[in-house]
Amino acid sequence: MKHLFALLLFVLVLLPADHLPMTADVKVSSHTRMVTISDWQIAKERGLPGTYPNFRNLTWHAFRTGEESSEEFATGNWILRAEITVSDSISTGSVYGLFPFNLITAYEIYWDGEKIGQNGQIGSGGADEVPGSFRYSLPLTAAQLSKGKHILHIRLSNYHDDSSWK
Repeated sequence: MKHLFALLLFVLVLLPADHLPMTADVKVSSHTRMVTISDWQIAKERGLPGTYPNFRNLTWHAFRTGEESSEEFATGNWILRAEITVSDSISTGSVYGLFPFNLITAYEIYWDGEKIGQNGQIGSGGADEVPGSFRYSLPLTAAQLSKGKHILHIRLSNYHDDSSWK
């Protein structure tokens, strides 16, 4: 029987924390069916679209998705970060993937520092940003989900509000 592993992202509503940022360590094993990541870190993007992002030396802020809105993160270029720990070997016969949910903007996805996906075109403003598709999924290989700690980064620009329900 195939298992479906999903990391769902609810990142339309953000809330900064008043303390040093801590990312919850998301635990994943061969018995995991679905994971929703709600505890993230966010930092202002310093690089230019089209360049490789520098994930080091950023000022990270903790936030939890699904809580009160924060205008501070409403528009601009941002990097989201979460830690994921795979506690055992993942079955090669299973299907695993990332399913960004309600992330209707332009973004790139990095797994352990390597770009593995893109939806839309990141821009430095509304004129050059092209929001991605509402339905986007990204399969992950068993090699990417090797035992140990992994870092998920989402680099995004958010200058359009193309939410289908508004």
